[in-house]
Amino acid sequence: PWERIDPDGVTRLLGTTREAVVLDCHDECRPNAIGRAVGAVDGGGLLVLLAPPLAEWPDRRDGFDEGLAAPPFECSDVTGHFRTRLVSLLRVHPGIAVVDVDAEGCRVRRDGLTNPAPRLPRDPLTPPDDAAFPRTVYERCRTDDQVAAVAALERLADPGQALVVEADRGRGKSSAAGLAAGALALDGREVLVTAPAYRNAAEVFARSRTVLDDAGALTAAEPANGEPRRLATTDGGVRFERPAEAATAVEGTAPPDALLVDEAA
Repeated sequence: PWERIDPDGVTRLLGTTREAVVLDCHDECRPNAIGRAVGAVDGGGLLVLLAPPLAEWPDRRDGFDEGLAAPPFECSDVTGHFRTRLVSLLRVHPGIAVVDVDAEGCRVRRDGLTNPAPRLPRDPLTPPDDAAFPRTVYERCRTDDQVAAVAALERLADPGQALVVEADRGRGKSSAAGLAAGALALDGREVLVTAPAYRNAAEVFARSRTVLDDAGALTAAEPANGEPRRLATTDGGVRFERPAEAATAVEGTAPPDALLVDEAA
């Protein structure tokens, strides 16, 4: 399946993961759009950048430049520093292929292949000695950073605790939050997750469900068909609400035991 997103709606990619993203930069080269598209590509995935000829691109001006030119300046006064830097990296960075396409066909200018393929050594991840969450939760972590984040999120089991998890895009913040939410639900707690839209928190629910499935504790996923807004256990659960509804729930008569705000967007 595939999905088309208008350039103005590229923020919809925040907090999501795609195996491949195709970004058309012919009309506009938006730095933020490129950053968000790159951040949505899964490890080992593919980003296809459609652009004018690289030799000409830095000197071109497009719709994005027009929006930057404030009177008395004109579009021609806007520099092409970002495109110049981008093109220079596209030409030399490992793993990037450059293909020219015109009326005569396709010509591979650079295949982007790396030999041998880069591999990062992975040492076994070790949960903290005093971890409160089950070991199986930590075994689902991919990096030491995720282990540290999940360990920090353990404090949400105690009332009145709060913390902020910060990391660059794509480092697994939502996954860590989902693992923690699942662990809290296993312990009988009600966890409320909020984000601008469910799609921004989908990874949280995917990882929470993994934790509950591993433990055989998932009693219901509502709705049963499609993307669940609530994962239930015998005594707890994980549910989604938009920010306004979440604020009302927190101030209500039956507030959740923990609130997770996925601020990827």
